[in-house]
Amino acid sequence: MVDKRKIKVTINDQQYIIVSDDEPQHVRHVAQIVDDRFRDISNKTTGLDTNKKAILTAINIANDYVKLQEQYDALVESQGDGNA
Repeated sequence: MVDKRKIKVTINDQQYIIVSDDEPQHVRHVAQIVDDRFRDISNKTTGLDTNKKAILTAINIANDYVKLQEQYDALVESQGDGNA
């Protein structure tokens, strides 16, 4: 059983402690993706407050996830068609 680790990350110049059983480098990588996306959205939407930018960041990342899941499902389905 892997112990939970406390990993310090920075997103939007704010430090957070993430408690996870994932490898620290993985958690830092994920946090960097969130930070990069947040900064990209911040640069495009200068009039919005931080909370709205955070929601847009979450929506954009969730959108990426859903698209990848759909692509994965289609790939799995196409692989199943070849075995019939």
